[in-house]
Formats: sequence, structure tokens, C-alpha cells
Amino acid sequence: MTEARGFWRPLRRALLWLVAGLVAASVVSVAVMRWVPPLTTAFIVSSYLEAWRDRDFRYRADYRWTPYAQISRHAKLAVIASALAGALRARGVA
Repeated sequence: MTEARGFWRPLRRALLWLVAGLVAASVVSVAVMRWVPPLTTAFIVSSYLEAWRDRDFRYRADYRWTPYAQISRHAKLAVIASALAGALRARGVA
């Protein structure tokens, strides 16, 4: 019985550290993105993949990050409405 405890205790501790590390990494990455623009987005990766599929290996994404304060209030609401509509459709509500 004590051998079983000796086996599970380090394993449980390692799993707890792993989960805590993943949560901490998530929180830190979100906090950093508050002030630093992301290096890439899914849209940029998608455009590169599409260009490579078409054998255009010289393609370069042209993007300029816009500060949140400079984005129109209507554009912000449109993005939120679009995300909510997609979430409702995914759950079979609409």
C-alpha cells in the first residue's frame, strides 16, 4: 500500500505542476498581448498557405496593426455580433 502511494504522489504532483504551468502560460500570453501586437494571426497564416498552394512563394502579407482606440465603435460591435451569431449557429440555436 505504501508503495502505491509512493508511486502516485510524485505523478500527481507532476500533473499539478503541468496544469499550473499551462494556466500560467495562458495568463501571461494574454497579458503580454495587451501591450504587444501578436506576431501573426490565423488570417495571415491562412493567406500564406493559400499563396504557397498556388506556388506563389514570394508572397508577403501586408498588415498594419491599428490601435483599439482608433477602431470605429461600429466595427467593434460588428465583430462581436458576428462572433455571437457564429457561436449560436454552432450550438444549433439558429
